[in-house]
Formats: sequence, C-alpha cells, structure tokens
Amino acid sequence: MKRVGLVLLALAALLALTSSGLADSKDGPRRWTRTVKKQSEIVYKITFLADKDANKQYAEFSVIGDGGTDIDIYVFDADGKEVTSDIKPGDLAHVRWVPTKTQEYTIKVRNLGNQDNACSMGHN
Repeated sequence: MKRVGLVLLALAALLALTSSGLADSKDGPRRWTRTVKKQSEIVYKITFLADKDANKQYAEFSVIGDGGTDIDIYVFDADGKEVTSDIKPGDLAHVRWVPTKTQEYTIKVRNLGNQDNACSMGHN
C-alpha cells in the first residue's frame, strides 16, 4: 500500500511539470512509457529553452518505474558537462535544473537492476 501511495505522489509530481515557472522544451511537454532493459540505458536528446526574462525557469525530467529495479537519471549539457543527476536507490527518479541557454540536453535513464523495468517518463 505504501508503494501505491508513493507512485501516486510521484505521478502527481510528474503531471505538475506543466505548471508555470518551468523552462519548456522546444517541442512542449511529453509523457510516455518505455521498458528500460536490465543493465542498460536509454538516451534522449531534448532541447530546453532558456528563459528570456532572466527569471529562474526550471527544466524537469521524471521517471516512475514498476518497482523492480533501481533507475538513475543523468543530464548533460550540449558540451557534455553533467548538469544534474538522480542516483538515489529506487525507481522513482526526478531531476530539475535551470537551463543557462537554449540548448540540447542529453538525458540518460539507466536501469541498474538485473531485470527489465517498465517506466513512465515525462518532461516539461
């Protein structure tokens, strides 16, 4: 029951990504489900827009797994520099950062476990 509550809380946070104060991606917010194979990673290239008014506008990416393995997220800027990561144990992962300029970010979702993990993912 506790796991269900955590998943619902994480899902609510994921859906809240479209609220104000967030740096949008070039193509707008997205949600999808994808299986991350055991001991592997999936790589996404997403362009996030910097705020024109110099306000802090956050970019966010979230993963909600099926509970079976540890999932980590790593974010790299266009120069290959790590911007942020979520490497906590478990398969509820969330990263948040302020894009310093409009650029393409590389987001790596890694499954550290020995079984596949069906994950819901999304970004603003």
